[in-house]
Amino acid sequence: MDIPSISAYVFLFTLVKVALELIHSSKSSFSSLLNFSSILYLVVSSIVNMLASILCFPILKDKMSNDLKSSFAYAFLATFASEAFVRNLNMSFFDIGILSIRDWLNKVKELAIGATLFKAEADSTHSRHKKVDELLKKVSDEQLDFHINRLFTENVLASDILTDAGNSNDPISYKAWAIVSNFPLEADALIKNNKYRPNIANVIN
Repeated sequence: MDIPSISAYVFLFTLVKVALELIHSSKSSFSSLLNFSSILYLVVSSIVNMLASILCFPILKDKMSNDLKSSFAYAFLATFASEAFVRNLNMSFFDIGILSIRDWLNKVKELAIGATLFKAEADSTHSRHKKVDELLKKVSDEQLDFHINRLFTENVLASDILTDAGNSNDPISYKAWAIVSNFPLEADALIKNNKYRPNIANVIN
């Protein structure tokens, strides 16, 4: 075992741990983790775990069983049990207790979860806008009316959607957005199964 190898493994394990924590807590996709707060949480967690592994290394290296005397195994334990390492050894980082560090880490984690949720919602909205644009290229206004009458039969009635669409600045986009937002699989099927409608300007030319 050596410190550089342990530090490298600790970072990799921390990356996996942070990603799993944020995905589980935010119920979001991996792409939503690409934000400043999540990266900050990864950096802070990596530093804490590396410090814990380095501080504990001189004490534990001779007490560990042969099966655990590898950088990979030690880094795994240091990453997923760093708080236990420090608490059991009654140590602290720069006179800051482990509990206060954990409290601070939790605050950074909360910021990361919030940023992940925000990015997930922004990505979802952007995806829906793209799907609306694609749907409008494939389906006419009359077809939108037909599918709205077919789909909206329970909690939200087709008549309500069509009335609201008529009162909006862009009725056709409103109807397409209603289908995409409430029936995404149906919207995908309509986009897949319909050909592109001819552009009026191109037909005239």
